[in-house]
Amino acid sequence: MAKIAKAKEESKAKIKPKVEDWAEDLNEQQRLFVLYYCTDEFCFLNGTKTYRKAYPKCRSDEAAATAASKLLRIAKVKKSIRMLLKLTRETEDELAAYKILHTYETLAFYNPADIITDTGALLKPLSELGPLAVCVEQIQTFYTKDGFPCTVVKLANRHKALAVLMKYLSLVKPEINMEAMMPVAMITDKTAIADWQTETKTS
Repeated sequence: MAKIAKAKEESKAKIKPKVEDWAEDLNEQQRLFVLYYCTDEFCFLNGTKTYRKAYPKCRSDEAAATAASKLLRIAKVKKSIRMLLKLTRETEDELAAYKILHTYETLAFYNPADIITDTGALLKPLSELGPLAVCVEQIQTFYTKDGFPCTVVKLANRHKALAVLMKYLSLVKPEINMEAMMPVAMITDKTAIADWQTETKTS
């Protein structure tokens, strides 16, 4: 009996499970769908386009969108997508995460004086602003009654970017008390605002 048990153990050791293949549990069409969904430049993460390419008999975007939605809810399809994205996008995603974080830092800490003049016009053409160009949310030109052009430059909301960075820091460095670092007074009543302004002037 001991020899039989030992033989079984040796047999199991020889047949080690292979690294799980992302397409292992899918049929041919599903494999195509996941492959296009994760790697095709035209279809990337677009269910409708992916479905129409993987299932060429589908002739309408509406039908493709419905079918893709159902397909993306299947557990084995979702699992395969996660696996293939990890295999093909891990390095790219790390770089993208760094770029996103860096962009939020730029949006949170930019100085408007480096972008616009006192009158609200751009200091230099948008193409010459470099990394600060991302802080320009909108440029709108309209004409006055006299026919003179007037350009309004809208800059990004720094408070939103700061809120995202604070959330990020609270996740990666929970020992830092972000609320203590940046106290915020929530004032919702006009009378309270007037009282706060009076106290500020007298203090």
